[in-house]
Parts: sequence; structure tokens; C-alpha cells
Amino acid sequence: MNNFDNNVNKSINQWFDATGKRLGFDVGYVATNSLWLYASTFVSALSAFVVAVVFARVLTPTNYGIYRFIHSVGGIISSFSLSGMNNAISQATARGDNIAMLVGVRYAFRWNVVVLVLGVSLSVYYYVQENSLLSVGIALLSFAYPFYLTYKLYAAYLVGLQNFKHLAFIHAVEAMLLTIVLVSAVFLINNPAVLIGIYYTTHLLFTYVLFRFFERTLLSDAALPENRPLFSYALHGSLMNVINPISYHIDKIVVFHYLGAAELAVYALAKAMPDQLKTLVNLSPLMIPRFAQRSASQISDSFWRKVGWLTAYSTLIVTAYYFVAPYLYTLFFPTYPESIFYSQLYAISLITVGASIPTAIYTAHKKIKLLYFQTNIQPLLRICLIVVLGYHFGILGIIAAITISRVLYMIASYVMFKIFY
Repeated sequence: MNNFDNNVNKSINQWFDATGKRLGFDVGYVATNSLWLYASTFVSALSAFVVAVVFARVLTPTNYGIYRFIHSVGGIISSFSLSGMNNAISQATARGDNIAMLVGVRYAFRWNVVVLVLGVSLSVYYYVQENSLLSVGIALLSFAYPFYLTYKLYAAYLVGLQNFKHLAFIHAVEAMLLTIVLVSAVFLINNPAVLIGIYYTTHLLFTYVLFRFFERTLLSDAALPENRPLFSYALHGSLMNVINPISYHIDKIVVFHYLGAAELAVYALAKAMPDQLKTLVNLSPLMIPRFAQRSASQISDSFWRKVGWLTAYSTLIVTAYYFVAPYLYTLFFPTYPESIFYSQLYAISLITVGASIPTAIYTAHKKIKLLYFQTNIQPLLRICLIVVLGYHFGILGIIAAITISRVLYMIASYVMFKIFY
């Protein structure tokens, strides 16, 4: 029996090796780790979907719109955190620096105070404007979110170890816990500000427990050394990413201020399912540690095959979603029929996901100048297009702006890789 099992395993590995050579990537690595990634993504997507369904049915469109708006405010102020520390820790850990997480957290604690200050300032602004609901919601977010972002760096440590199995399990448990807490809370409390506080506090407590667990496994009696290269690379990465979160959340801010909270609820639900699909087609978490271990010539040889397969894969998923979406929305969001058409249009933009491959390569090989250029093209264009087209054409204009910016970004990414790599 053992010989039979060994022969089967050997045959499978040989098939993975032969297929990988034809396709240009490590099929065994992707198959094994993507299984955990997709399992975690499925649980997270299902959990987010359940929360969206319950909230859409229990909360009024206005309250749900306010809830989504405060989330977007949190996303924008988080752009000023030390977000680049995630990639810095993953790369350092992948290269054998096992205490990079502990050193990185120390830097992140100091830097992320900026997020707290910005959040409190916005809360005071809305209080002065006599909007107590937004003021309280943003205040509750501000006192939890910066610490959550810091403790969440344990995930970067697991990525560096390529321990996707445990990371997937942790994310799945966190998603299920959050779903149980939020669904229970919304039947008792319909105040969007309080729900925001519950959301971020739950995240913070869960993340803190996990961080303390990994901290104990790594902590030694020796004092933690300064690691200026780690901080320097994290700072560069953070500065590159300042614009990107703003561009991702600016659409909700524009809808809220131009069209109102109820229309934001329609728009947020239109994006809900496609945004979960995006996590299914985005393989960057798997790519970065692998690219870090390969030379430029090895990457270049298989680049276009990777792009082709990822584009074909994303096209298949988006096409299936386009035809299934009307039935899903009729079943789960019957009071938001206007979200169907917007959701189908928005999903089309996900076909450009292949543009994430050059960025993953530059990140893995610390190509700072290319990353600065690469990560700022699409966000800047997206912000400008959303503000202009959103003002003139509403939700349709915003979806068009996102699609146009993603297509142009994809073209620019491939051209840059061809020229510089």
C-alpha cells in the first residue's frame, strides 16, 4: 500500500513538473497554496455576502449607505499608515529574518498614530458640522483601526513563510466570527455608527490575540535590533500606496456627497459581489514570495504565459458572473433591482487583473522606481476620472471611470515590463 501511495505521489509530482514547464509556472506550488487561498477566500466572501444580505434587509438604504461611507473614510485615512511594512516583512521573512515581524510592528506602532490623528480630526469636523452620527462612527473607527493595522502584520510573517494553510484558516475563522457578531448586532442595533464600532473592535481583538501568539513564538531575551533597511523599504512602499487606497474608496465618497446615502447603498451592493470575485482572480499573495526566489531571466521567460492564463481565467469567471448576476440579486437583494446592471458592468473591469503580475514582480525584487511609477498611474487617473465622470454621469460615470483606468493601467503595465525588464 505504501509503494502504491508513493507511486501515485511521484506520478502527480511528475505531472505537475511537466505541466509547469509548458505553462511557465510551478503548477504544484500554485495548486497547493491556491487551494488554501481559495478556501479562505470562499469563506470570507460568503461571510461578507451574508452580512451584506442581512444588512440590506434590516437597515434602511440611508443607514446602510452611511455605514458604507464610514467604512470608506476608514479606507482613505488608512492610506497614511505604514502599509508597506507588510511586503517588507514578507520579503525579510522569506529570506530568513524571523524577527522582522517584531521589528516591523515597533515601527508601525509609531507611524500609525497618524491614522488616529486624522480620524479624530475628521470626527471633530463632522461634530462641528452637527452630524453626530458620522462623528461618532468615525471616532469609534479611529480608536481601533490603527492598532488593527499594526497587529495584522502577523499575516505578512505567515506569507513570508509561505504558510498559506494556517493563514487561510485564520482568515476564515476571523471572517466567520465577524459575521456572527455583526449579524447578531444588527438585529439589536440599527445605528450605523455603533455597528462600525462593533466591526472594528471585533477585528482588533481577534488580531491582537493572534499577534500575541506569534510574538511569543519569536520573542527572545535579546533586545530587538534596529533595522533601518526594513523601515526604509516599508516607508517607500507606504508612500507608493498613499494614492491607491484613496482611489479605491473615493468612488463611495463621491456617490455619498453627489447623490446621497441611499444611492451609495445601491452602488455598494452593485460592487459587493464583483469585489469578492476579484479576490478569486488575484493571485498576488502567491506570486510575491515565489518571484522573490527567482531571477529576472526566469521570470521574463514565462511572463506572457502567466498573463495569458490569468486573463483567460478571469474572463471565464466574469462571463459566468455576468449571466448569473440577475438571478443572484433578485434572490438576495430584491429591494435593490437597480444594482444588477451596475454590477454586471463593473464586473467586466476585472478582466484586467493580469496587470497585477508586473507589480508583484517589482515588489518581490524591490524595484523601487518602477513601483513608484507603476502604483501611481492608475490611482491618479482613476481619481480624476471618478470625480469628473461621477459628477456628470452619476454611478454609470463612476463605473466607466474605473473600467477605463484599469484598461489603461493594464496597457501601461505590460509596456513598462517590456521596456524595463
